[in-house]
Amino acid sequence: MPESATVSSSTSPYSELPPIFSKLFEAKARKGLSFDAIGKALSKDEVWVAAAFYGQAKFSQEDFGKLSEVLDISTADLVSPLGDHWWPNRGLGPIPPTDPVIYRLYEGVLVYGHAIK
Repeated sequence: MPESATVSSSTSPYSELPPIFSKLFEAKARKGLSFDAIGKALSKDEVWVAAAFYGQAKFSQEDFGKLSEVLDISTADLVSPLGDHWWPNRGLGPIPPTDPVIYRLYEGVLVYGHAIK
């Protein structure tokens, strides 16, 4: 079953993202696509695609062409805000995280990070 949930662009931390990301989520929902389906079209892993939709990874020029076809958004509308001039701002939201799941992952890195390293 396709994921059709949307992300409110007025809710933190998503409100910190440029408006193009809301357009990506809206197009994904409109088409009833999952991150996995988009990933297959881009030849990328679904987790990477999700990261890119949340502004945490950078689409390549080749990705823009494929994404344009999959989401029915013009390549120019994607490249203009996300082209060579744009770079991801790593990390989304407050530190420490307030989302319980993300906080537990954060805590795991704090507790076990040096041991894993």
